[in-house]
Amino acid sequence: MSRAVAARLASSDDIAVSENESDARYVVRGGLQQVGPLVRVTARIVDTENGAVLHAAKIDGSTADRPALEADVAAAVIEHLTAMPGSTAPTASGGMAAGATTPSALAVLPFDDLSAGSASALDVDLGSVIAEAIAERLSTLAAVAVVTPGDEAAWAVGGGIQRIGTMVRVTARLTDVRSGAVVTAVKVDGTVEALADLQSRVAAVMTESVREALAGESVARSGPATDPATRRREGRRS
Repeated sequence: MSRAVAARLASSDDIAVSENESDARYVVRGGLQQVGPLVRVTARIVDTENGAVLHAAKIDGSTADRPALEADVAAAVIEHLTAMPGSTAPTASGGMAAGATTPSALAVLPFDDLSAGSASALDVDLGSVIAEAIAERLSTLAAVAVVTPGDEAAWAVGGGIQRIGTMVRVTARLTDVRSGAVVTAVKVDGTVEALADLQSRVAAVMTESVREALAGESVARSGPATDPATRRREGRRS
């Protein structure tokens, strides 16, 4: 899929595709989920200068019409690359690029399947599916730069999945990489039949947890707030 999409990008007059990732201004990466003949491709455009995910798109198709799916993915990527400010011919690569560390750089790790037996009723990697959903939702936060696992990051989201029959429990943790402290740990229950709903709820809970953690860090850096009355009293004493 990635090679086919890269070939279609190269055929565009508006995109300069580089085989060398170090020469690329943007990197396109993502994932693929397949349930029977149905396929969902998630494509992300990443800024190689800071590791930020600038755009994430989901494109649905089927294995019966793979060329059409590849064309739709390429079209979505081209549309957003050509809309990037400050460049009429952005350079893109289909590879992976390391992002620079920032206070809000965050990595979403694959979730461990802790169930007895790893085969899913849907024949999908539930750990990767959950991680992909969380990464996509977090990429919508302006204060977060979602980076590739293995890149330097200030925060990390990870956890595990347990299945009993059709029931699924996801345990997700937000960790401050700098201190090793677990900032938030949540449990979300669902079923394999309603996997999309489970993904959405886990992603929503973790996005809110990250937002609160970043807000708390910002308050800690700025120091305690002082009310107007206190400031007036301190002014009179001085």
